[in-house]
Amino acid sequence: MNAIEVAQNQFNAWNRHDADVLVAAYGKEGTYRTPRVDHDLSGQAIGDFAKSVWTAFPDASQSNDQSKPASIRNHSCSPP
Repeated sequence: MNAIEVAQNQFNAWNRHDADVLVAAYGKEGTYRTPRVDHDLSGQAIGDFAKSVWTAFPDASQSNDQSKPASIRNHSCSPP
């Protein structure tokens, strides 16, 4: 699997709101960094963070659409 396929799998898991697949995509050694948390997330903490985002923003999605600015394609959502 190449880097684009890895990223697309992560986007797909995020867009399906599938925390288990999202956590698996990061593997045992993977970490997720966000300015919303003061430390790197790993393992189930990644899934728990994603679930909190999906609760706050039920239509949250990610895309690799290069025609959009990174801030929009990486975290697109509308307030509930």
